[in-house]
Amino acid sequence: MRVVRTWLPDTTGLDILDAGCGDGEFLSRLLHGRPARLRLEDCVRKWTEMARERHQDTADHVEAVSTDVRTSPDRARYDAVLAFGLFDYEVDWPGMLTCLLSRSRRWLIADFPKSGTCRSRARSVWLRAHGVVYHSTRRAPLESLLRPAAAAVDIEELPLQWVARLEITPPA
Repeated sequence: MRVVRTWLPDTTGLDILDAGCGDGEFLSRLLHGRPARLRLEDCVRKWTEMARERHQDTADHVEAVSTDVRTSPDRARYDAVLAFGLFDYEVDWPGMLTCLLSRSRRWLIADFPKSGTCRSRARSVWLRAHGVVYHSTRRAPLESLLRPAAAAVDIEELPLQWVARLEITPPA
């Protein structure tokens, strides 16, 4: 939370996409300022409804949509795209990264599960037993994925995950 707060500027007047918003609690702790537009996307309708209720008065325009981030019909670009928890179960990290970057004008801030922790090993075993593949990474492969994708990349190591901020190169 602390890292993301320092990376996300005053949100007054910004357009923000929370991809994989869950119930909106995480975003509610991050916002400082009143965004112009807040789009909340998650594949679970109950969560987007909860997120909409939580954020109905936090931005000039709030829209909560139950959709898969990859196939969302929304092609708008946002000042900031936040993606927390999306890469945990995503098989195609480069594809998801490209999708999220295509929707961002300025920043993409996302987390990536960290390999080598007891928690990541336990999650992997438990999820695999339930038919879900869990993905995690070390720093070097993450840097190899992210560095070519943005003008600038910051990566912070936290106990259970990596948090990255990609600054988008403005179109020429």
